[in-house]
Amino acid sequence: MSEKNLDTKGRWRNKVVAVRASEEEADMINRLVSISGMNKQDYIISKLTNRDIVVEGGIRTFNGLKKQLAYINEELKRISEINDEHQELFELMKIIAEILLKIEENQNITEKKRLETYRKRGEWANV
Repeated sequence: MSEKNLDTKGRWRNKVVAVRASEEEADMINRLVSISGMNKQDYIISKLTNRDIVVEGGIRTFNGLKKQLAYINEELKRISEINDEHQELFELMKIIAEILLKIEENQNITEKKRLETYRKRGEWANV
C-alpha cells in the first residue's frame, strides 16, 4: 500500500484516482507535466480542479522545455508534410512558446523593477 502524503494545505492524500488514456494522450500529458515543472499528481489535480498552471522557471522546467524542444525538432525533421495528424505537435509548440514568452515578460518586469530601485536610491543617475 502506498504511503499517505500531506498536501500543501495539510490534507491527507490517501485516495487513488485513476483514468485510462491512449498512448498519445499519455505522451501529451507527460510532455505537459515535463514543461510545467510540477510533478504529475499536482499537475493533474490543478487541471482537473480548474486551477491555473503556474510555470516557474527553474532547473526542472528548463530541462523539460529543452527535452520537449528536442522532441519537436526531431519530429519536424522526420515529417515531410504537415497535416491535421500533427495537431498535438503544434499544440505542444504553442504551449512552449507561451511559456517562453511569459518567462521573457517576467524577466523584463523584474529588470524594470531592479532599475527603478537603483534610480530611486540614486545609485544610477543616468539609467
